[in-house]
Formats: sequence, structure tokens, C-alpha cells
Amino acid sequence: MTAFVSSKNFDLTNALRQHVESQAERVKRLTKKISQIKVSLETIARKRNDPKANQAKVVLQVLGKDIAVIKKATDMYQAINLAFHTVARHLRKSQEKTQTKNR
Repeated sequence: MTAFVSSKNFDLTNALRQHVESQAERVKRLTKKISQIKVSLETIARKRNDPKANQAKVVLQVLGKDIAVIKKATDMYQAINLAFHTVARHLRKSQEKTQTKNR
């Protein structure tokens, strides 16, 4: 499994990269069918407390179906956490569907 992290309109710090990688490891533990994770981080030059100033896009390539999530928040770390939480929820839901169909 490979994880790609890219940024737009700001410099990606080591702390942000490590945070994304730790979140990716948590999602990777859910299934072994993940082939690739792409994370795009973007900040928009607006007011400081704008709720949609930071955006995290996570694309999870899983066998059979890709999962893509875009989340926006005031803080970049919060946007990353929300995006990975939603990806994990979608991944669990799709796994439960396949298990139910196989019964």
C-alpha cells in the first residue's frame, strides 16, 4: 500500500505529513484490500476563521470500488481527521455489505 500526500497553496510540513501517515495507518488496519491512498490538502486564502478555509481530499483505492471524500474545516488537522473518519466509516459499511451478501 502506498500513500501519496500533496498540498496546494501552502507548504506541507513534516508534522502534517506525519499526521496524514498516522491516519492512513489507522485506515489501513481495517482491510488488506487497499492498494493506494491519495491525500490532497488545500488551503484557501480567506478569513482566518472561515469554516471552509482548509480542505482535505482523501481517495482510497480499494479492490472493487474507490472511496473519495472531501472535508472542509477551519483547521487543517481537523479537516484531515474528518476526512479519514468518513473514509473509515465508508470502508466499514462496504465491508459489512459484502459480508451480508455472502451469507
